Amino acid sequence: MPTCFNYSDGSLSIYQGDIIKRDSKDLRKNLISVKFGEEVKGVDSGAFNYCTSLAKIEFSSSVAYIADSAFHRCDSVNELKLPINLRTIGIMAFCECANLEEVVFPIGLTNIKDRAFQGCEKLARISIPKTVTTIGKRAFNRCNLKEIKVHSENTEYFSHDDVLFTKKEAKLISCGCEKTGSYTIPDGITIIEEGAFECCSNLENIFIPSSVQEIKENAFSECIKLKGLSISEGLVRIGSYSFALCECLVDIVIPGSVVQIGNGAFAECSNLVSVSLPSSIKEIGEDIFVDCLTLHNIKIPKAFFEQQHLFGLTTDQISGITWSE
Repeated sequence: MPTCFNYSDGSLSIYQGDIIKRDSKDLRKNLISVKFGEEVKGVDSGAFNYCTSLAKIEFSSSVAYIADSAFHRCDSVNELKLPINLRTIGIMAFCECANLEEVVFPIGLTNIKDRAFQGCEKLARISIPKTVTTIGKRAFNRCNLKEIKVHSENTEYFSHDDVLFTKKEAKLISCGCEKTGSYTIPDGITIIEEGAFECCSNLENIFIPSSVQEIKENAFSECIKLKGLSISEGLVRIGSYSFALCECLVDIVIPGSVVQIGNGAFAECSNLVSVSLPSSIKEIGEDIFVDCLTLHNIKIPKAFFEQQHLFGLTTDQISGITWSE
């Protein structure tokens, strides 16, 4: 079915079409509002990305999917009332909508894909319906969420203390960026997901229990006030850039259960002074200490002597390493 629409004075009305495809650059630049007719089934990838003046979106009930990057960087959108028959929100669909403050998710929504609302800095509250079965990686990353609610009948997810978790796999998904002071990961959680605490700029202390086996990439990156890090025995993997740019970290004790540390795990921790890596480690990524210029008390297993030039350390720092058996 061909797409039929009318455009006048910055307002676009779309009457029919299976998908709405991206339009001319001039239209996207000047678009202020868009209204979807009842024959419209979905919004195509990138259809309205970088429509920075688009402030009002009226969805019809017929819209069942919003594809990848469909409304990426629509900076003027303040609120979203999503259509009742919507089932899928695509990758980066509303990513970096800088002024988005409110989203109403419909009952029936099943999929919120990777980075769908990443970087929506003014988004303060979300309520996940009971029908949602998939929330992708970093879906709400870098959002200043003060409140995260999940319907009590949702079979896949739950929230506690405004932190989002999976039920079946015991993963911590997201806490938004508003967590302050100290936080203890609940016992029983096994994985801290990608970017879960990224940019939590007021988080000062984190306590990780023995149930946690893996900290994924960027999990705590840019937690600029994080100064207390307690990791219990039981952790196996520390992902790439997990603690990068944690400027207030001074010393780090890695438990003897850890076998793998990813690239740049502690990169640009500018006040880091002391770190000790246990003999249990089997794999160390590149640049794990790059730009940690105050780091001088370093203990690394002797098995990694030949890789010393890959750690991101200066010549003076390398010469001061204590090599353990």
